[in-house]
Amino acid sequence: MPPAVDTLTPAPSSDDARRLSLGARLLRSPFATMLLGSLLLWLAQPGTARLIGLPWAPLGLAGWFAVTPWVWLAMRDAPLRRMGWVQVWLGGWAYWLLTLYWICLPHPLTPIGWPLLAGYLAVYPLAFVALTRRAIRAAPVWVAAPLVYAGLEWVQAHLFTGFLMGALSHTQAGSPIVMQISDLTGAYGVSFVLTLTASCLAPLLQRDANRGRRFAAATTAAATVVAVLYYGQVRLLEASNPAAGPVVGLIQGATLATWDPDPSRNQTILDAQLRLTRQAAEEAAEIGLRPDLYIWPESMFRAPVVTLGNQVKPTDQLPEALRRFGIGADQWFSGLSAEQGAAFLLGADRFDMVASEDEESGFAQTGYNTAVLVDADGQLLSFYDKTHRVPFGEYIPFAKNMPALYFLTPMSGGLGEGEGPVAMPIQTAGGEFLLAPNICYETVIPHVIRRQVATLSEQGQRPDVLVNITNDAWFWGATELDLHLAVGQFRAVENRTPMVIAANTGLSAVIDGAGRVRRVSERMVEDVIVDSVPLDPRESFYSRHGDWFALGCLLGTVVLLLAALRPRSNDAPPADA
Repeated sequence: MPPAVDTLTPAPSSDDARRLSLGARLLRSPFATMLLGSLLLWLAQPGTARLIGLPWAPLGLAGWFAVTPWVWLAMRDAPLRRMGWVQVWLGGWAYWLLTLYWICLPHPLTPIGWPLLAGYLAVYPLAFVALTRRAIRAAPVWVAAPLVYAGLEWVQAHLFTGFLMGALSHTQAGSPIVMQISDLTGAYGVSFVLTLTASCLAPLLQRDANRGRRFAAATTAAATVVAVLYYGQVRLLEASNPAAGPVVGLIQGATLATWDPDPSRNQTILDAQLRLTRQAAEEAAEIGLRPDLYIWPESMFRAPVVTLGNQVKPTDQLPEALRRFGIGADQWFSGLSAEQGAAFLLGADRFDMVASEDEESGFAQTGYNTAVLVDADGQLLSFYDKTHRVPFGEYIPFAKNMPALYFLTPMSGGLGEGEGPVAMPIQTAGGEFLLAPNICYETVIPHVIRRQVATLSEQGQRPDVLVNITNDAWFWGATELDLHLAVGQFRAVENRTPMVIAANTGLSAVIDGAGRVRRVSERMVEDVIVDSVPLDPRESFYSRHGDWFALGCLLGTVVLLLAALRPRSNDAPPADA
């Protein structure tokens, strides 16, 4: 009987075996190689160390060489046949399954979406290997691989509304000095640098790489790291003595999320938030502070806020048919402000009513996920409606034309889309400050927050503080909380604007304009944070010019791919492979 043939793994050529390192030759299958990189990348992500019981371990260091196995695979001369590419995809799928396990937690149906979303995202590691294999025919691997990786991250952040949580750059959330280049390039620049250094390791580990290539790789890696650290240190020193901004009280409840409507829970939630607000006031007094603003997380103000044609109206001025929707909201506003003598930013459900003869009540209703600002006199000054909604969480794609789709989900209907960013002024003893609220996963997408800051800046209303309100109770304290905090850190650096986060069940935080976490709450417990927000007067290049770097990487990838089409002999190796 002839020996069994491994049809999944392409047999390496003699030249391939000679040129690859011993470690790479031990990883005989594309799946094993991809899986090694996936495990390293997962270990380096925020929250993983705590998850596996090693909260003290600096696993973020693994981010510097996490994609080296993927680069090894891209450098192999041996062709990858169909099943070999399937293995590449499976290895990338493993990373996203590990990173996004918490998608299973919100609802019995969400485990269906977990492997599907992970499967889609696994296309990007597959594309990285495939495009890099082609691009290194035209450029050294430490040029080609970073261009491809950063360019693909930009695509991932935009395609299908975008999703960029668990990115390579986020492994450095615990290293503020590395994060600082984000004010030039966005977080894409950090991913570029990490891929570059990881790519430089491959020639260094090749047994027969000539001295010239090894020297070039080592020099490139060292120069890049030194430049990044030098720039980071300079920018951190600039932010060493920040001016004090408004004093905020972040009110973190521990209300577990549920899809089942229960009117009695609304009063329980309101009572808990009010109790914690009083606790924050007491703690502030003990340290000689008085909050200018109390911030409640997303959806924690449970009295419905009703507007008429997007105009704020007191309950007693609403048409009779609408009063039942808004009973209690304005009374709550007055009571909160009168008791604390401060402004409130509240995560609420807003219902906008428009006269309609087609509705039995005479009004058509649109719901919004909203942040409302109530001043110290109890007046609702302004509101911000979430603009970047989460598919399948806040609306169902195509359901506008096929409403029956909502019957297949626990959602009764989709939420409306907000019109744009809002600068909210608050008055303090130190003057007026402008806040720019965003809600939940809007911080996950770099260009969403950047556009908000840029738009307001063009209007002469550059925000002093970014405010994220979120309800992460759906994830039961999982690593989603750590990943969500990390994206907030990067958004603060990218826009050189401090960010405060009020999160139901955590993680609530105060982050300065350098991405450093000054205060952070515990998870899955009630907590309050009272702190003065450190201001950052600097403006960032990224905030003004957007995704120039990532788009440049995407363009560079296209140029290399076109250059790689030039004829070459069959036995010519890829450049620097």
